[in-house]
Formats: sequence, structure tokens, C-alpha cells
Amino acid sequence: MGEMTQDAGKFQTLGGHQTTETEQESLCAASTRGGSTDLKDDGSPPSENSGVSLNNRDPREVNKNLKVTFENVIAEPQSMCSFDRVWIWSHASFEVSSLWLYRTLSLPLAVPVSLITVLLFTLLSFLHIWKIVPCVQLLLVSLRWVQTT
Repeated sequence: MGEMTQDAGKFQTLGGHQTTETEQESLCAASTRGGSTDLKDDGSPPSENSGVSLNNRDPREVNKNLKVTFENVIAEPQSMCSFDRVWIWSHASFEVSSLWLYRTLSLPLAVPVSLITVLLFTLLSFLHIWKIVPCVQLLLVSLRWVQTT
């Protein structure tokens, strides 16, 4: 049986086919949309100006430290190995359960958290534009005589 291994960014699956992290991410995106990587949810082609990339959901790599794989969490020493099937099924259950648990949690929480974040950033922008900058400018103008002497 072929074991699942990770070597330099490549993953080997049960059938012996090697996939890279990019291929696995696109497969994840394809499974989210029902297997198609070229169409939007409504079946129409993606527009170039939509601003949302379904293939690269972290283009600035803000969460690059959160790419946790099975090998980062669970490891067996060479002296103590379980059966190959146990290792394969534990790897599969880890990957599937982490994916579906994340999807289950993000389904009810993603939209409300994004709305709260928008409200927070809007409030901070408003305060910065209409309160903080005018007060700082007023302070600088009123204390200009201190700078010249």
C-alpha cells in the first residue's frame, strides 16, 4: 500500500499520484463549487473585475502560518508504527474532518464576522478622517509659533 507522504510541497496519495499544495487548494476550491474551477456559483464565467479569487483566497499570505497538515500534528517514531491502514485512515479522517469542521464553523460565522469587521473599520475610518486628523492639524497650526522660535 502506498503511504501518504509529504516531500518538498508534494503529497502522495493512495493511488501513487503526487499533488502539490497548489493542486490540493484548487481541488478544495473545485469541491466547494461542485467540481468546476472555471465557473461562478450561478454557472456564469467569472468576471475579471470581480475582485474575489476563488483559487487564491489568501493572495497576500496573511495566514501562511495556519497551513497545518497532518504531518505537522501527528507523527509516529520509527520504533513504534501502527498498521498502514490505521495510518492512512487517520490521515484521511484528519483531512476530511478539519475541512468540514472549518466549513461548518465558517457557514454561520463568516458573514456576521465580516459585517462586524466592516462596521469596525468604517467607524475607525470615520473617526480618523473627521476627528483625529482635524484635531492634529488644529494642534499643529495652533502650535506653529512654538516651532519657529
